[in-house]
Amino acid sequence: MSDQPELDIDEQLKELDAKETEFTRLCLLESANRVASEIRRLAKAERRFVPYLQATFTLMNNAADRLDPQSGRDASIEIIGLLESNELARAIQPNLSEHEYDWAVHWYSACGYDNLAKATAELGGHNSEGIHACISEGIEVCRRTGKTQCITCFREYATDVYRSADDPDMALHYARMGIAAVDQGPHDRRWAGARDLVEILLARGELAAAAENVDAVIEFADIWHTPIRARLITKTRITEIAHLIGEPQRWADQCCEDAPPAGEFLAYELHTDHTQATIECMAGDFEPAIKRLTHWDQFLTRRQCFVQWTLTRLRLLAAHRMAGNQRVFEKLADHLQKKAQAARDWHALRCLKHLRDESATTVPVPVTCNLDAGPLAGTTQTEVPAASVAPVASVEMPSEVEAAAAKDKQEGRELPDAIAAIHSRLAALSEEEWENGGDSDSLDQIISDLLAIDPSNVGSDEEQQTFRHWALHTISFLLRDAERATEIWDWAGRCLAAQRQDAVTLSLYARLGCRLRYNCAEQMSDRIDESQLESWFRESLDLDPEKASNFGRAGDFFLFLENLGEAERCYARGFRLDRSHAELASKLARVYRRTERERDALAVLDMAIRAGADEPDLFWEAALSAQNLDQHEATLTYLDGFEKRTPNQAWVNYYRTVALLELQRFPEALAAAERESELNPECPFPVLVHRAAVAAGTGELDELRRLLGEVLAIPLASIDYLSISGIEKVLVRLWASTEALGEDDELRTQVSNRLLASSLAPDRLFEVQREKREPVEQVNFYRCVIKQPLDERWLTWPGRLAGEEELQCYQATWGVLARSDEEAAELASQWQSHCYPLDGEVVGVELVGEGYTERTGVVWQRFREAAN
Repeated sequence: MSDQPELDIDEQLKELDAKETEFTRLCLLESANRVASEIRRLAKAERRFVPYLQATFTLMNNAADRLDPQSGRDASIEIIGLLESNELARAIQPNLSEHEYDWAVHWYSACGYDNLAKATAELGGHNSEGIHACISEGIEVCRRTGKTQCITCFREYATDVYRSADDPDMALHYARMGIAAVDQGPHDRRWAGARDLVEILLARGELAAAAENVDAVIEFADIWHTPIRARLITKTRITEIAHLIGEPQRWADQCCEDAPPAGEFLAYELHTDHTQATIECMAGDFEPAIKRLTHWDQFLTRRQCFVQWTLTRLRLLAAHRMAGNQRVFEKLADHLQKKAQAARDWHALRCLKHLRDESATTVPVPVTCNLDAGPLAGTTQTEVPAASVAPVASVEMPSEVEAAAAKDKQEGRELPDAIAAIHSRLAALSEEEWENGGDSDSLDQIISDLLAIDPSNVGSDEEQQTFRHWALHTISFLLRDAERATEIWDWAGRCLAAQRQDAVTLSLYARLGCRLRYNCAEQMSDRIDESQLESWFRESLDLDPEKASNFGRAGDFFLFLENLGEAERCYARGFRLDRSHAELASKLARVYRRTERERDALAVLDMAIRAGADEPDLFWEAALSAQNLDQHEATLTYLDGFEKRTPNQAWVNYYRTVALLELQRFPEALAAAERESELNPECPFPVLVHRAAVAAGTGELDELRRLLGEVLAIPLASIDYLSISGIEKVLVRLWASTEALGEDDELRTQVSNRLLASSLAPDRLFEVQREKREPVEQVNFYRCVIKQPLDERWLTWPGRLAGEEELQCYQATWGVLARSDEEAAELASQWQSHCYPLDGEVVGVELVGEGYTERTGVVWQRFREAAN
């Protein structure tokens, strides 16, 4: 330990921190790192946890711009470890307070996960194994630590992930969301969104559109958290675009900054040399361009910067191609193809495919098709659209089996004669017979007939392939019990052996293995290993990365294992290959919803619909997603699409009414409510509430009172046709309609008491009461738990919901702003007294936040939990 006084150490650390901050602001990143390393040394020696953590954060945060992803990954892992383990943190500072540690967890956890994801992706590729999971995991950490503003950072990361996955539509979706996410201060990420938008458009050959969006990049650079860095990077990008469009002086006076000394900001130097190489290639001066790009190619290889190396290698390949160095081009291209395939970087592979296309116009930047503007514009767009592959269905319906055969016929392939009879017998089964298992003897005979066929003796090679696909798909649905599992698996092995390198055969074989292993575990778990199943699915994707149905089956497998990241990656790739594949779109959207990414779910569903997917369920899912996102005009559009395909369905007009009410189109809302009443007469509660909302919106107070009386006459316990969340949404609408009445109106009081008794009172109910008070200082936020006993009155209690008749006692949780835990308990108890006539017992008061200037009172009521 140092002999210097404690104050001197803290002042030294403070002085060093100020120096590091200034170096970072000026983009002197190597200097900043040297100072941060000194802070770490001193802080560890003098047992100061927070300065040590902040210095490690600097090393982590600067690693990408220093082109050193390995050091960034190491620093990220250290930070996450410190924030996940109080013991590790106290090993640095034994007297660390809980408050300081909690503060550090709140502020740095999300950044640790974000930088770990980015560094890992830079090392192995943004579409490599496990990377998709980082998006949802990072968002979950943001929510868990309360730092929800950092979710935008993970959406930026998602832009890179989907760009690497060769899904520019989804990448553009994330970039545009970044531009739309206005957030003041250090979390304003619009520059990154605008930068990504321009780069994605350029990569798609849409140079004119990229140029149109340059002004936004320039504008947002000034409000980036490090504006000098943003302006330096922006200058390199806009200079390159200016030359590509043939206007070198355009934006010449924009984003002008003095360049940092050599070696201080390597990412800037890389971008600068990329731009200079483009200018040289366009001028026909290929030798210096190749020299500078070769230098970076070798440097990035040593630093293991896979993503930046890939972009640099593509530029180097273009320079060699333009210079006529074909032998060097092919050698370097083969090397890139091998590495990109291993990383599953589909975007790099598509760019390479375009470079190898002799009919394409070669340009010195990575693109997937010809530029549409500028002196290097191509005469035609040459990008080959992603294949639209007819899926082999995974739904247990004979119509889907029939669809697979119909596709073969459509493409001129008839089913081999050996199985035509079996196919006809299956097709003859009615839907009811199929769902009930059919005649068990008949199905058993069909299985026997199918297993009797030698998969290598059914005609030509093409007929054998058709047979294998059809038979492996079909028999997985014929499986009804475990008795013949071993026999079926042995026969399937012969199918696979006939052509081991066929991707679809291997994928279908793996899916059959899943069904046998998990449906017939007693017989097959020893024969079919889970890791082997995973390897077969992965191998099928590597054998042919253009088969949408293979990615769908692999996604199903990973989803079954609850590996949401890999399920997302597979579904996303399959959907990229076939935009009109409704099943893949729906499954991908569901994965997004499970990770609280409703906007992403809607984007996928909308893409499928626009691509021609015509399934009614897709329109229905899109309508619900749009309504959850308060996109009410879109909700109506999707509902129209659903009704066009399946008219006169219950609940459609329920959601239509909600959207129309939000849009204040009251006559249409009333008509929709009346239509819902006609189609769904057994579910009157939401219709009455919606009628009341229309009356409130149009100022018909007498009608409103009448309708509120009818609503209150319906026991909540009789509503077994809505979920808890559905009832809650209707009650929110009910409370909003009472705001048209006077504050002390008796009907409004009755509605308030009903909502409180249900434990589903909306936050607005409490906000109205708190607004009557003046703000005071030193207010804390508490979570109060009250145990509420029940008696014989509960069975007829107006606030009881369906399914709660056996409840004997429940716990209610309240969020309260108060100056002390005693005041918080008192306020919560006062509100709880409105919920049931017996006194409740306060069993817990937890301090959540402190030091606010706020109005005291209850903030929210959470739905009760059984406490019998």
